[in-house]
Amino acid sequence: AREFGHYGRGQRFQLITMKNHLVITLLSSLFFSLCLSDENVSDEGSCRVLVDAHDRAAMYSRNFIGGRSNRWPNGIVPYTISSNFSSSQRQTIMDSIKHISDRTCVKFVQRTNQANYVDIFTGASGCNANLGYNSGRARSVLHLQSDGCVHLGIIVHELLHILGFAHEQTRPDRDQYVTISWENIRSGTYSNFWRALGENEAVTIPYCGIVGIDQYDNCNAGFRTSTFGMAYDYGSIMHYGLTYFSTNGQNTITLKKSTTARIPNRSGMSDLDVQKTKAAYECQDAATAQTSTTSPEPTSSSLAPAPTTTTAKPCVDTFRYCSYYTSYCGKHSYINQNCKKTCFNCVCENKIADESCTSLKGYCGYSFIRQFCLKGCGKC
Repeated sequence: AREFGHYGRGQRFQLITMKNHLVITLLSSLFFSLCLSDENVSDEGSCRVLVDAHDRAAMYSRNFIGGRSNRWPNGIVPYTISSNFSSSQRQTIMDSIKHISDRTCVKFVQRTNQANYVDIFTGASGCNANLGYNSGRARSVLHLQSDGCVHLGIIVHELLHILGFAHEQTRPDRDQYVTISWENIRSGTYSNFWRALGENEAVTIPYCGIVGIDQYDNCNAGFRTSTFGMAYDYGSIMHYGLTYFSTNGQNTITLKKSTTARIPNRSGMSDLDVQKTKAAYECQDAATAQTSTTSPEPTSSSLAPAPTTTTAKPCVDTFRYCSYYTSYCGKHSYINQNCKKTCFNCVCENKIADESCTSLKGYCGYSFIRQFCLKGCGKC
């Protein structure tokens, strides 16, 4: 497999913007992603996402959207584990797999004769994994160096790459939440901080690989990713540490909002990591599955009873995490019933002019359109 995203070693991306789309030429050995443990792995080059010719073909055709187009079919991931791991290391890998499958509908199954599968093996080349499923690849790889990578948080991080997810701080909306200090970033590693394009974002800014550092605040990373309507998550297991790739010990990432989250989190999936995975894989239990922290998922037992009166009920949310589930408004009966204020679902009416909703009917697949055009989209 070849590596994606680290711009250097005399090789580069080329990007041509033609009629509002990207044609990306990826050449040879480049690496994109970092999954450092704050206590076990210290070399930036040891953890990366691998992108091969099959992924490049998808990018050429504009069909590659991180977290969406590279999902494993039916949420089933066949895997093999190398016999070169010790029994305790193998148990840690199994615990990491269970960590994800217990919290989502994604199922990891031991490979029998499946053509497409994940080969979990060890060697001396750090922690790295392919970025999601690709039908042409057959064998996807997840490499774990035995003396630095076989820890639950790192393995879960790598498994989420296998499931199709990139890093949190490359999200299209990241500039609302973090500031990137380009002057503090080690030369040759800038691409680790380039911003991804949104799933449906028009290409109005240049590809970062063809501009200088002075324009890195206003360029794109050359790939698209989906947020699935979830809020930015400082506590994501996919978020960089604040000094990763620093050339001088100063922050490369500065937060724009206060948080109590540990950054980087390498202890387990955050609530939003769980929700994003369930949204990506269209889990039927998206509102009821177990989470890895103390914040509850939407279940009937976690709700305070809705107020009962002899008059019309007030327009309120009866589930405290409705703001995380806006993408389910008009799609999930539990969210429609218990997030009425967030989903504008107290009265069956459009929240903008009826004629506007009529003209937008073809866009009812978008959650924000459904929120404002509940009646027009036939969602109440």
